Amino acid sequence: MPRVWKVANQMHKDALQDIHPSWLVRQLLWNRGIQSVEGAQVFLKPDYGRDLHDPFLFRDMERAVERILRAVDEKETIVIHGDYDADGVCASAILATTLELLGASPHVHLPHRLEDGYGVSMNAIEQFLKMHAQLLITVDCGIANREAIGHAASHQVDTIVVDHHRAPKRFPPAHAILHCDIPGEPYPFRKLSAGGVAFKLAQAIVRTARFKTLHLSERNVEAFEKWLLDLVAISTVADVMPLIGENRTLVHYGLRVLSRSRRVGLIALMRRAGLLKYREDVRENERMLRARDIAFGIAPRLNAAGRMAHASLAYDLLRVEEDTRVDELVQELERVNQQRQRATDAMYAEALIQMKRLGDTPIIVVANNDWSVGLVGLLAGKLADEYARPVFAIGNIKGRWTGSCRAVPGFDCISTLEGVAPCLMRWGGHTDAAGFTLRNDVTIEAFRNALIVAVLQGGFSHHRPHLDIDARAGLEEVGETTVETLESFAPFGEGNPSPLILTTNCRVCEVSTVGRDNMHVKCMVVDEEGARKRAIAFHHMRDDEGILKEGAVVDIVYEPRMNTWNGKREVELHIKDSRLSE
Repeated sequence: MPRVWKVANQMHKDALQDIHPSWLVRQLLWNRGIQSVEGAQVFLKPDYGRDLHDPFLFRDMERAVERILRAVDEKETIVIHGDYDADGVCASAILATTLELLGASPHVHLPHRLEDGYGVSMNAIEQFLKMHAQLLITVDCGIANREAIGHAASHQVDTIVVDHHRAPKRFPPAHAILHCDIPGEPYPFRKLSAGGVAFKLAQAIVRTARFKTLHLSERNVEAFEKWLLDLVAISTVADVMPLIGENRTLVHYGLRVLSRSRRVGLIALMRRAGLLKYREDVRENERMLRARDIAFGIAPRLNAAGRMAHASLAYDLLRVEEDTRVDELVQELERVNQQRQRATDAMYAEALIQMKRLGDTPIIVVANNDWSVGLVGLLAGKLADEYARPVFAIGNIKGRWTGSCRAVPGFDCISTLEGVAPCLMRWGGHTDAAGFTLRNDVTIEAFRNALIVAVLQGGFSHHRPHLDIDARAGLEEVGETTVETLESFAPFGEGNPSPLILTTNCRVCEVSTVGRDNMHVKCMVVDEEGARKRAIAFHHMRDDEGILKEGAVVDIVYEPRMNTWNGKREVELHIKDSRLSE
Protein backbone atom coordinates (compact mmCIF):
# COMPACT_ATOMS: atom_id res chain seq x y z
CA MET A 1 0.00 0.00 0.00
CA PRO A 2 1.51 3.39 -0.99
CA ARG A 3 2.51 5.46 2.02
CA VAL A 4 1.70 9.11 2.62
CA TRP A 5 4.87 11.18 3.04
CA LYS A 6 4.70 13.62 5.96
CA VAL A 7 7.62 16.06 6.14
CA ALA A 8 8.18 17.72 9.52
CA ASN A 9 7.68 21.48 9.72
CA GLN A 10 10.97 23.15 8.98
CA MET A 11 12.44 25.52 11.53
CA HIS A 12 14.24 28.66 10.41
CA LYS A 13 17.65 27.63 9.08
CA ASP A 14 19.42 30.24 11.23
CA ALA A 15 17.80 29.06 14.47
CA LEU A 16 19.74 27.31 17.26
CA GLN A 17 23.14 27.87 15.66
CA ASP A 18 24.82 27.53 19.06
CA ILE A 19 23.76 23.86 19.14
CA HIS A 20 25.44 22.64 15.94
CA PRO A 21 26.82 24.21 12.72
CA SER A 22 24.72 21.95 10.43
CA TRP A 23 21.12 23.14 9.98
CA LEU A 24 20.16 19.54 9.13
CA VAL A 25 21.45 18.26 12.48
CA ARG A 26 19.65 21.12 14.24
CA GLN A 27 16.43 20.32 12.38
CA LEU A 28 16.55 16.68 13.44
CA LEU A 29 17.22 17.65 17.05
CA TRP A 30 14.33 20.13 16.86
CA ASN A 31 12.05 17.36 15.57
CA ARG A 32 12.92 15.38 18.70
CA GLY A 33 12.04 18.26 21.01
CA ILE A 34 15.63 19.31 21.69
CA GLN A 35 16.02 23.09 21.54
CA SER A 36 18.94 23.90 23.86
CA VAL A 37 22.67 23.26 24.06
CA GLU A 38 22.18 21.35 27.32
CA GLY A 39 19.44 19.18 25.79
CA ALA A 40 21.61 18.42 22.77
CA GLN A 41 24.54 17.39 24.98
CA VAL A 42 22.35 15.02 26.97
CA PHE A 43 20.89 13.53 23.80
CA LEU A 44 24.09 13.18 21.78
CA LYS A 45 26.33 12.13 24.67
CA PRO A 46 24.42 10.09 27.28
CA ASP A 47 26.19 9.95 30.64
CA TYR A 48 25.71 7.09 33.08
CA GLY A 49 26.16 9.17 36.22
CA ARG A 50 24.23 12.20 35.05
CA ASP A 51 21.29 10.73 33.16
CA LEU A 52 20.09 7.83 35.33
CA HIS A 53 17.63 8.55 38.12
CA ASP A 54 18.15 7.57 41.75
CA PRO A 55 16.44 4.17 42.23
CA PHE A 56 15.22 5.28 45.65
CA LEU A 57 12.88 7.73 43.95
CA PHE A 58 10.52 4.75 43.64
CA ARG A 59 7.93 5.10 46.36
CA ASP A 60 8.36 1.55 47.69
CA MET A 61 12.05 1.03 46.93
CA GLU A 62 13.35 1.32 50.52
CA ARG A 63 10.65 -1.04 51.71
CA ALA A 64 11.49 -3.56 48.96
CA VAL A 65 15.24 -3.44 49.61
CA GLU A 66 14.82 -3.80 53.37
CA ARG A 67 12.63 -6.90 52.90
CA ILE A 68 14.99 -8.53 50.41
CA LEU A 69 18.08 -7.96 52.56
CA ARG A 70 16.25 -9.35 55.58
CA ALA A 71 15.33 -12.44 53.57
CA VAL A 72 18.96 -12.89 52.54
CA ASP A 73 20.27 -12.39 56.09
CA GLU A 74 17.79 -14.87 57.54
CA LYS A 75 18.30 -17.36 54.69
CA GLU A 76 14.63 -17.37 53.75
CA THR A 77 13.38 -19.20 50.68
CA ILE A 78 13.11 -16.59 47.89
CA VAL A 79 11.22 -17.21 44.65
CA ILE A 80 11.50 -15.02 41.55
CA HIS A 81 8.41 -15.41 39.34
CA GLY A 82 9.22 -14.10 35.86
CA ASP A 83 7.51 -14.12 32.49
CA TYR A 84 8.08 -16.16 29.34
CA ASP A 85 9.16 -13.37 26.97
CA ALA A 86 12.60 -11.81 26.51
CA ASP A 87 11.80 -8.94 28.88
CA GLY A 88 10.64 -11.25 31.65
CA VAL A 89 13.53 -13.67 31.18
CA CYS A 90 16.14 -10.88 31.23
CA ALA A 91 14.52 -9.22 34.25
CA SER A 92 14.55 -12.54 36.12
CA ALA A 93 18.23 -13.05 35.28
CA ILE A 94 19.08 -9.53 36.48
CA LEU A 95 17.53 -10.11 39.91
CA ALA A 96 18.82 -13.67 40.27
CA THR A 97 22.36 -12.49 39.51
CA THR A 98 22.04 -9.70 42.07
CA LEU A 99 20.68 -11.91 44.84
CA GLU A 100 23.40 -14.48 44.20
CA LEU A 101 26.00 -11.72 44.68
CA LEU A 102 24.58 -11.34 48.19
CA GLY A 103 24.95 -15.05 48.84
CA ALA A 104 21.30 -16.03 48.29
CA SER A 105 20.09 -18.93 46.11
CA PRO A 106 16.74 -17.78 44.71
CA HIS A 107 14.42 -20.17 42.90
CA VAL A 108 13.45 -18.82 39.47
CA HIS A 109 10.00 -19.81 38.19
CA LEU A 110 9.11 -19.08 34.57
CA PRO A 111 5.56 -20.05 33.56
CA HIS A 112 4.75 -22.12 30.49
CA ARG A 113 2.90 -19.93 27.99
CA LEU A 114 0.39 -22.59 26.93
CA GLU A 115 -0.05 -24.54 30.17
CA ASP A 116 0.15 -21.75 32.76
CA GLY A 117 -0.77 -18.61 30.82
CA TYR A 118 0.36 -15.11 31.69
CA GLY A 119 0.84 -13.86 35.24
CA VAL A 120 0.89 -15.41 38.70
CA SER A 121 -1.56 -18.30 38.98
CA MET A 122 -3.06 -19.91 42.07
CA ASN A 123 -1.35 -23.15 41.03
CA ALA A 124 2.03 -21.39 41.09
CA ILE A 125 1.35 -20.02 44.58
CA GLU A 126 0.51 -23.54 45.79
CA GLN A 127 3.85 -24.75 44.42
CA PHE A 128 5.68 -21.98 46.27
CA LEU A 129 3.86 -22.81 49.52
CA LYS A 130 5.03 -26.41 49.22
CA MET A 131 8.57 -25.06 48.86
CA HIS A 132 8.03 -23.07 52.11
CA ALA A 133 8.69 -19.83 50.25
CA GLN A 134 8.76 -16.75 52.45
CA LEU A 135 9.43 -14.04 49.85
CA LEU A 136 8.04 -13.89 46.31
CA ILE A 137 9.34 -11.38 43.76
CA THR A 138 7.17 -11.13 40.64
CA VAL A 139 8.95 -9.74 37.59
CA ASP A 140 7.15 -8.50 34.44
CA CYS A 141 3.88 -9.62 36.00
CA GLY A 142 1.97 -9.42 39.27
CA ILE A 143 0.29 -6.03 39.15
CA ALA A 144 -2.97 -7.61 37.92
CA ASN A 145 -2.78 -10.79 40.05
CA ARG A 146 -4.62 -9.57 43.13
CA GLU A 147 -6.21 -12.91 44.04
CA ALA A 148 -3.05 -15.01 43.75
CA ILE A 149 -0.91 -12.53 45.68
CA GLY A 150 -3.63 -12.21 48.31
CA HIS A 151 -3.56 -16.00 48.70
CA ALA A 152 0.20 -15.86 49.23
CA ALA A 153 -0.19 -13.11 51.82
CA SER A 154 -2.75 -15.17 53.74
CA HIS A 155 0.00 -17.80 54.17
CA GLN A 156 2.58 -15.26 55.40
CA VAL A 157 4.39 -15.00 52.06
CA ASP A 158 5.43 -11.44 51.30
CA THR A 159 5.38 -10.36 47.65
CA ILE A 160 7.37 -7.65 45.92
CA VAL A 161 5.84 -6.74 42.54
CA VAL A 162 8.28 -5.58 39.84
CA ASP A 163 6.14 -4.73 36.82
CA HIS A 164 5.34 -2.18 34.12
CA HIS A 165 2.07 -3.39 32.58
CA ARG A 166 -1.19 -1.42 32.61
CA ALA A 167 -2.31 -1.42 36.24
CA PRO A 168 -5.85 -2.27 37.33
CA LYS A 169 -7.87 0.03 39.58
CA ARG A 170 -7.22 -2.20 42.60
CA PHE A 171 -3.63 -3.21 43.34
CA PRO A 172 -2.62 -6.58 44.80
CA PRO A 173 -1.88 -6.73 48.57
CA ALA A 174 1.88 -6.80 48.01
CA HIS A 175 4.56 -5.89 50.56
CA ALA A 176 6.00 -3.46 47.97
CA ILE A 177 5.14 -2.46 44.42
CA LEU A 178 7.84 -1.21 42.04
CA HIS A 179 6.02 0.04 38.96
CA CYS A 180 7.10 3.13 37.02
CA ASP A 181 3.67 4.02 35.65
CA ILE A 182 0.98 3.81 38.33
CA PRO A 183 -0.99 6.65 39.93
CA GLY A 184 0.93 8.38 42.68
CA GLU A 185 4.31 6.90 41.73
CA PRO A 186 6.92 9.71 42.00
CA TYR A 187 9.59 8.02 39.86
CA PRO A 188 10.27 10.54 37.06
CA PHE A 189 10.51 8.18 34.05
CA ARG A 190 7.37 6.23 33.17
CA LYS A 191 8.44 3.91 30.33
CA LEU A 192 10.94 1.43 31.74
CA SER A 193 10.77 -2.19 30.67
CA ALA A 194 10.41 -4.85 33.36
CA GLY A 195 14.14 -5.39 32.93
CA GLY A 196 14.62 -1.67 33.52
CA VAL A 197 12.59 -1.73 36.76
CA ALA A 198 14.46 -4.88 37.86
CA PHE A 199 17.73 -3.07 37.19
CA LYS A 200 16.68 -0.14 39.39
CA LEU A 201 15.90 -2.64 42.16
CA ALA A 202 19.30 -4.29 41.61
CA GLN A 203 20.98 -0.88 41.86
CA ALA A 204 19.22 -0.12 45.13
CA ILE A 205 20.00 -3.54 46.60
CA VAL A 206 23.72 -3.46 45.80
CA ARG A 207 24.20 0.17 46.83
CA THR A 208 22.59 -0.57 50.18
CA ALA A 209 24.33 -3.92 50.71
CA ARG A 210 27.65 -2.33 49.80
CA PHE A 211 27.81 -0.81 53.27
CA LYS A 212 26.19 -3.69 55.16
CA THR A 213 27.66 -6.93 53.85
CA LEU A 214 29.50 -6.65 50.54
CA HIS A 215 32.18 -4.17 51.57
CA LEU A 216 32.52 -3.03 47.95
CA SER A 217 33.89 0.27 46.73
CA GLU A 218 31.63 2.63 44.82
CA ARG A 219 33.65 1.83 41.70
CA ASN A 220 33.07 -1.91 42.09
CA VAL A 221 29.36 -1.37 42.65
CA GLU A 222 29.10 0.65 39.45
CA ALA A 223 31.05 -2.03 37.56
CA PHE A 224 28.62 -4.73 38.75
CA GLU A 225 25.66 -2.59 37.69
CA LYS A 226 27.08 -1.93 34.23
CA TRP A 227 27.68 -5.61 33.52
CA LEU A 228 23.91 -6.08 33.91
CA LEU A 229 23.15 -3.54 31.20
CA ASP A 230 23.36 -6.02 28.31
CA LEU A 231 20.24 -7.68 29.72
CA VAL A 232 18.59 -4.30 30.31
CA ALA A 233 19.21 -3.32 26.67
CA ILE A 234 17.76 -6.60 25.41
CA SER A 235 14.67 -6.29 27.58
CA THR A 236 14.06 -2.65 26.60
CA VAL A 237 14.38 -3.19 22.85
CA ALA A 238 12.60 -6.55 22.84
CA ASP A 239 9.59 -5.09 24.65
CA VAL A 240 9.53 -2.10 22.24
CA MET A 241 9.97 0.51 24.95
CA PRO A 242 10.59 4.07 23.70
CA LEU A 243 14.32 4.80 23.37
CA ILE A 244 14.10 8.22 24.98
CA GLY A 245 14.98 9.58 28.40
CA GLU A 246 16.45 7.06 30.80
CA ASN A 247 15.89 4.19 28.36
CA ARG A 248 18.18 5.91 25.86
CA THR A 249 21.02 5.96 28.38
CA LEU A 250 20.40 2.39 29.53
CA VAL A 251 20.43 1.06 25.96
CA HIS A 252 23.37 3.26 24.93
CA TYR A 253 25.57 1.69 27.62
CA GLY A 254 23.85 -1.67 27.32
CA LEU A 255 24.90 -1.99 23.68
CA ARG A 256 28.50 -1.31 24.70
CA VAL A 257 28.33 -4.09 27.27
CA LEU A 258 26.54 -6.40 24.83
CA SER A 259 29.31 -5.92 22.26
CA ARG A 260 31.79 -7.18 24.88
CA SER A 261 29.48 -9.49 26.80
CA ARG A 262 30.95 -11.96 29.30
CA ARG A 263 27.95 -14.29 29.04
CA VAL A 264 29.18 -17.37 27.17
CA GLY A 265 25.69 -18.39 26.12
CA LEU A 266 24.78 -14.95 24.83
CA ILE A 267 28.11 -14.72 22.96
CA ALA A 268 27.39 -18.06 21.25
CA LEU A 269 23.85 -16.97 20.39
CA MET A 270 25.07 -13.71 18.84
CA ARG A 271 27.71 -15.53 16.83
CA ARG A 272 25.05 -17.93 15.54
CA ALA A 273 22.96 -14.92 14.53
CA GLY A 274 25.93 -13.41 12.67
CA LEU A 275 26.21 -10.41 14.98
CA LEU A 276 29.71 -10.95 16.36
CA LYS A 277 32.84 -11.02 14.23
CA TYR A 278 35.89 -10.96 16.44
CA ARG A 279 39.33 -10.02 15.22
CA GLU A 280 41.91 -12.73 15.70
CA ASP A 281 44.35 -10.63 17.72
CA VAL A 282 41.98 -9.00 20.23
CA ARG A 283 38.75 -10.06 21.88
CA GLU A 284 36.84 -7.04 20.69
CA ASN A 285 33.96 -6.89 18.26
CA GLU A 286 34.65 -5.16 14.95
CA ARG A 287 31.67 -2.83 15.43
CA MET A 288 29.30 -1.77 18.13
CA LEU A 289 26.07 -3.68 18.16
CA ARG A 290 22.92 -1.69 17.42
CA ALA A 291 19.38 -1.76 18.74
CA ARG A 292 18.22 -3.37 15.49
CA ASP A 293 20.64 -6.27 16.16
CA ILE A 294 18.66 -6.95 19.33
CA ALA A 295 15.30 -6.44 17.62
CA PHE A 296 15.98 -8.76 14.67
CA GLY A 297 18.75 -11.06 15.87
CA ILE A 298 18.62 -11.62 19.62
CA ALA A 299 15.06 -10.95 20.81
CA PRO A 300 13.29 -13.26 18.31
CA ARG A 301 15.50 -16.15 19.36
CA LEU A 302 14.99 -15.58 23.08
CA ASN A 303 11.25 -15.14 22.56
CA ALA A 304 11.09 -18.32 20.48
CA ALA A 305 11.83 -20.36 23.61
CA GLY A 306 8.70 -19.16 25.39
CA ARG A 307 6.59 -19.34 22.23
CA MET A 308 7.54 -22.83 21.04
CA ALA A 309 9.03 -24.66 24.06
CA HIS A 310 9.72 -23.21 27.51
CA ALA A 311 11.28 -19.89 28.51
CA SER A 312 13.73 -21.74 30.77
CA LEU A 313 15.70 -22.54 27.60
CA ALA A 314 16.37 -18.81 27.05
CA TYR A 315 17.01 -18.22 30.76
CA ASP A 316 19.50 -21.10 30.95
CA LEU A 317 21.34 -19.73 27.93
CA LEU A 318 21.70 -16.31 29.56
CA ARG A 319 22.94 -17.78 32.85
CA VAL A 320 25.02 -20.76 31.69
CA GLU A 321 28.68 -20.72 32.75
CA GLU A 322 29.84 -24.15 31.57
CA ASP A 323 31.13 -24.17 27.99
CA THR A 324 30.03 -27.81 27.66
CA ARG A 325 26.32 -26.84 27.69
CA VAL A 326 26.50 -23.81 25.43
CA ASP A 327 26.41 -25.55 22.04
CA GLU A 328 23.49 -27.72 23.10
CA LEU A 329 21.46 -24.72 24.29
CA VAL A 330 22.21 -22.60 21.22
CA GLN A 331 21.36 -25.40 18.81
CA GLU A 332 18.06 -26.08 20.58
CA LEU A 333 17.17 -22.38 20.61
CA GLU A 334 18.00 -22.10 16.91
CA ARG A 335 15.83 -25.15 16.20
CA VAL A 336 12.78 -23.72 17.96
CA ASN A 337 13.36 -20.34 16.29
CA GLN A 338 13.31 -21.94 12.84
CA GLN A 339 10.20 -23.85 13.83
CA ARG A 340 8.66 -20.53 14.90
CA GLN A 341 9.50 -18.93 11.55
CA ARG A 342 7.88 -21.74 9.54
CA ALA A 343 4.74 -21.76 11.65
CA THR A 344 4.39 -17.96 11.51
CA ASP A 345 4.75 -17.96 7.71
CA ALA A 346 1.94 -20.53 7.41
CA MET A 347 -0.31 -18.52 9.74
CA TYR A 348 0.38 -15.35 7.77
CA ALA A 349 -0.67 -17.01 4.50
CA GLU A 350 -3.93 -18.22 6.07
CA ALA A 351 -4.60 -14.76 7.57
CA LEU A 352 -4.31 -13.12 4.14
CA ILE A 353 -6.98 -15.50 2.81
CA GLN A 354 -9.30 -14.61 5.69
CA MET A 355 -8.72 -10.89 5.22
CA LYS A 356 -9.62 -11.10 1.54
CA ARG A 357 -12.86 -12.90 2.40
CA LEU A 358 -13.83 -10.43 5.15
CA GLY A 359 -13.21 -7.31 3.07
CA ASP A 360 -12.21 -3.83 4.22
CA THR A 361 -12.88 -3.10 7.91
CA PRO A 362 -11.39 -0.55 10.35
CA ILE A 363 -9.72 -3.38 12.25
CA ILE A 364 -8.42 -6.81 11.31
CA VAL A 365 -9.69 -9.86 13.21
CA VAL A 366 -8.34 -13.25 12.11
CA ALA A 367 -8.60 -16.60 13.89
CA ASN A 368 -7.88 -20.28 13.41
CA ASN A 369 -8.36 -23.30 15.66
CA ASP A 370 -4.93 -24.61 14.69
CA TRP A 371 -2.95 -21.45 15.37
CA SER A 372 -0.55 -21.49 18.32
CA VAL A 373 -1.46 -18.84 20.89
CA GLY A 374 2.27 -18.42 21.38
CA LEU A 375 2.58 -17.02 17.85
CA VAL A 376 -0.56 -14.94 17.37
CA GLY A 377 1.20 -11.86 18.77
CA LEU A 378 3.86 -12.11 16.05
CA LEU A 379 1.17 -12.50 13.42
CA ALA A 380 -0.78 -9.51 14.76
CA GLY A 381 2.36 -7.35 14.78
CA LYS A 382 3.30 -8.25 11.22
CA LEU A 383 -0.21 -7.56 9.88
CA ALA A 384 -0.46 -4.26 11.79
CA ASP A 385 2.86 -3.09 10.34
CA GLU A 386 1.93 -4.00 6.78
CA TYR A 387 -1.72 -2.91 6.71
CA ALA A 388 -1.62 0.03 9.16
CA ARG A 389 -4.69 -1.19 11.04
CA PRO A 390 -5.20 -2.61 14.55
CA VAL A 391 -5.03 -6.40 14.46
CA PHE A 392 -6.59 -9.05 16.69
CA ALA A 393 -5.11 -12.49 15.94
CA ILE A 394 -6.65 -15.43 17.78
CA GLY A 395 -5.69 -19.07 18.31
CA ASN A 396 -7.23 -21.85 20.37
CA ILE A 397 -5.85 -23.61 23.43
CA LYS A 398 -7.71 -26.13 25.55
CA GLY A 399 -10.96 -25.19 23.85
CA ARG A 400 -10.60 -21.46 24.54
CA TRP A 401 -10.08 -18.70 21.99
CA THR A 402 -6.99 -16.78 23.11
CA GLY A 403 -5.41 -13.96 21.18
CA SER A 404 -3.18 -10.92 20.95
CA CYS A 405 -3.83 -7.45 19.61
CA ARG A 406 -1.39 -4.91 18.21
CA ALA A 407 -2.14 -1.22 17.80
CA VAL A 408 -1.37 1.51 15.29
CA PRO A 409 -0.96 5.21 16.16
CA GLY A 410 -4.13 6.56 17.77
CA PHE A 411 -5.42 3.16 18.93
CA ASP A 412 -5.50 1.89 22.53
CA CYS A 413 -5.62 -1.91 22.86
CA ILE A 414 -6.57 -1.95 26.55
CA SER A 415 -9.33 0.65 26.27
CA THR A 416 -10.79 -1.22 23.30
CA LEU A 417 -10.75 -4.53 25.17
CA GLU A 418 -12.42 -2.84 28.12
CA GLY A 419 -15.14 -1.74 25.71
CA VAL A 420 -15.91 -5.37 24.84
CA ALA A 421 -15.44 -6.70 28.38
CA PRO A 422 -18.69 -8.78 28.30
CA CYS A 423 -17.06 -10.92 25.59
CA LEU A 424 -13.90 -11.59 27.58
CA MET A 425 -12.81 -13.93 30.33
CA ARG A 426 -9.62 -11.92 30.93
CA TRP A 427 -7.31 -9.43 29.27
CA GLY A 428 -4.25 -7.29 30.00
CA GLY A 429 -1.12 -5.69 28.61
CA HIS A 430 -0.18 -2.29 27.24
CA THR A 431 -1.72 0.43 25.08
CA ASP A 432 0.16 -0.86 22.02
CA ALA A 433 -0.03 -4.61 22.66
CA ALA A 434 -2.30 -6.78 24.77
CA GLY A 435 -3.58 -10.31 25.23
CA PHE A 436 -7.07 -11.64 25.87
CA THR A 437 -9.20 -14.78 26.21
CA LEU A 438 -12.82 -15.00 25.03
CA ARG A 439 -15.61 -16.35 27.17
CA ASN A 440 -16.63 -19.87 26.21
CA ASP A 441 -20.03 -18.75 24.87
CA VAL A 442 -18.60 -16.01 22.60
CA THR A 443 -17.93 -16.82 18.95
CA ILE A 444 -15.26 -15.22 16.80
CA GLU A 445 -17.94 -13.57 14.67
CA ALA A 446 -19.67 -12.10 17.73
CA PHE A 447 -16.34 -10.84 19.05
CA ARG A 448 -15.45 -9.27 15.69
CA ASN A 449 -18.81 -7.50 15.50
CA ALA A 450 -18.50 -6.21 19.06
CA LEU A 451 -15.01 -4.91 18.34
CA ILE A 452 -16.08 -3.07 15.21
CA VAL A 453 -18.95 -1.40 17.08
CA ALA A 454 -16.63 -0.40 19.96
CA VAL A 455 -14.00 0.95 17.58
CA LEU A 456 -16.49 2.98 15.54
CA GLN A 457 -18.14 4.37 18.68
CA GLY A 458 -14.69 5.37 19.92
CA GLY A 459 -14.16 7.43 16.79
CA PHE A 460 -11.14 5.51 15.46
CA SER A 461 -10.70 5.37 11.70
CA HIS A 462 -7.77 3.89 9.84
CA HIS A 463 -5.83 5.79 7.23
CA ARG A 464 -3.20 4.99 4.66
CA PRO A 465 0.15 4.26 6.34
CA HIS A 466 2.39 7.29 6.54
CA LEU A 467 6.12 7.86 6.51
CA ASP A 468 7.41 10.53 8.89
CA ILE A 469 10.25 12.45 7.22
CA ASP A 470 12.62 14.64 9.22
CA ALA A 471 13.67 17.12 6.54
CA ARG A 472 13.97 17.88 2.85
CA ALA A 473 17.58 18.45 1.78
CA GLY A 474 19.93 18.37 -1.17
CA LEU A 475 22.51 15.61 -1.40
CA GLU A 476 25.37 18.07 -0.82
CA GLU A 477 23.89 18.84 2.61
CA VAL A 478 24.07 15.15 3.55
CA GLY A 479 27.84 15.17 3.89
CA GLU A 480 30.21 12.93 5.80
CA THR A 481 30.56 15.18 8.86
CA THR A 482 26.79 15.62 9.14
CA VAL A 483 26.06 11.91 8.76
CA GLU A 484 28.66 10.99 11.38
CA THR A 485 26.87 13.34 13.78
CA LEU A 486 23.51 11.78 12.88
CA GLU A 487 24.92 8.37 13.79
CA SER A 488 25.29 9.67 17.36
CA PHE A 489 21.48 9.95 17.45
CA ALA A 490 21.52 6.17 18.02
CA PRO A 491 20.28 3.96 19.58
CA PHE A 492 17.35 4.05 17.19
CA GLY A 493 14.01 2.43 17.85
CA GLU A 494 10.57 3.16 19.27
CA GLY A 495 10.33 6.86 20.11
CA ASN A 496 13.64 7.67 18.38
CA PRO A 497 13.46 6.42 14.78
CA SER A 498 16.37 6.57 12.38
CA PRO A 499 16.57 9.97 10.65
CA LEU A 500 14.75 10.06 7.30
CA ILE A 501 15.65 12.64 4.64
CA LEU A 502 13.77 13.54 1.42
CA THR A 503 15.59 14.60 -1.72
CA THR A 504 13.55 15.36 -4.85
CA ASN A 505 14.29 15.19 -8.57
CA CYS A 506 17.17 12.75 -8.40
CA ARG A 507 18.42 11.11 -11.60
CA VAL A 508 19.16 7.39 -11.21
CA CYS A 509 22.25 5.86 -12.84
CA GLU A 510 24.69 2.94 -12.49
CA VAL A 511 21.85 0.60 -11.56
CA SER A 512 22.47 -3.03 -10.56
CA THR A 513 20.48 -5.67 -8.71
CA VAL A 514 22.13 -7.58 -5.88
CA GLY A 515 21.24 -10.20 -3.29
CA ARG A 516 20.36 -13.88 -3.49
CA ASP A 517 17.17 -13.25 -5.50
CA ASN A 518 18.24 -9.94 -7.07
CA MET A 519 15.62 -8.12 -4.99
CA HIS A 520 17.91 -5.30 -3.82
CA VAL A 521 18.89 -2.37 -6.03
CA LYS A 522 22.21 -0.53 -5.91
CA CYS A 523 22.55 2.72 -7.80
CA MET A 524 23.98 6.21 -7.95
CA VAL A 525 21.63 9.17 -7.48
CA VAL A 526 22.37 12.70 -8.73
CA ASP A 527 20.30 15.67 -7.56
CA GLU A 528 19.46 18.91 -9.39
CA GLU A 529 22.65 20.59 -8.15
CA GLY A 530 24.81 17.77 -9.49
CA ALA A 531 25.67 16.25 -6.09
CA ARG A 532 26.09 12.46 -6.23
CA LYS A 533 25.62 9.73 -3.62
CA ARG A 534 25.67 5.95 -3.69
CA ALA A 535 22.40 4.34 -2.63
CA ILE A 536 20.82 0.97 -1.96
CA ALA A 537 17.14 -0.01 -1.76
CA PHE A 538 16.56 -3.32 -0.01
CA HIS A 539 13.68 -5.49 -1.30
CA HIS A 540 12.91 -2.88 -3.97
CA MET A 541 12.09 -5.61 -6.52
CA ARG A 542 9.82 -7.60 -4.19
CA ASP A 543 6.43 -6.54 -5.54
CA ASP A 544 7.12 -5.32 -9.08
CA GLU A 545 9.91 -4.08 -11.29
CA GLY A 546 10.46 -1.03 -9.11
CA ILE A 547 11.04 2.53 -10.26
CA LEU A 548 14.78 2.81 -9.64
CA LYS A 549 15.74 2.34 -13.26
CA GLU A 550 18.53 3.79 -15.34
CA GLY A 551 17.71 7.40 -16.23
CA ALA A 552 14.57 7.67 -14.07
CA VAL A 553 13.99 10.93 -12.17
CA VAL A 554 12.69 10.16 -8.70
CA ASP A 555 12.01 11.54 -5.24
CA ILE A 556 13.69 9.40 -2.57
CA VAL A 557 13.29 9.04 1.19
CA TYR A 558 16.35 7.54 2.82
CA GLU A 559 18.45 6.94 5.92
CA PRO A 560 21.93 8.42 5.43
CA ARG A 561 24.63 6.09 6.74
CA MET A 562 28.40 5.82 6.76
CA ASN A 563 29.61 2.79 4.85
CA THR A 564 33.12 1.34 5.17
CA TRP A 565 34.48 -0.74 2.31
CA ASN A 566 38.13 -1.71 1.77
CA GLY A 567 39.19 0.87 4.35
CA LYS A 568 37.27 3.73 2.68
CA ARG A 569 34.39 5.48 4.44
CA GLU A 570 31.70 7.25 2.48
CA VAL A 571 28.06 8.25 2.79
CA GLU A 572 25.57 5.69 1.51
CA LEU A 573 21.82 6.28 1.28
CA HIS A 574 19.50 3.48 2.39
CA ILE A 575 16.36 4.21 0.38
CA LYS A 576 13.15 3.47 2.30
CA ASP A 577 10.64 4.73 -0.28
CA SER A 578 10.66 6.31 -3.72
CA ARG A 579 8.33 7.65 -6.38
CA LEU A 580 8.61 9.21 -9.79
CA SER A 581 9.11 12.97 -9.62
CA GLU A 582 6.22 15.10 -10.84
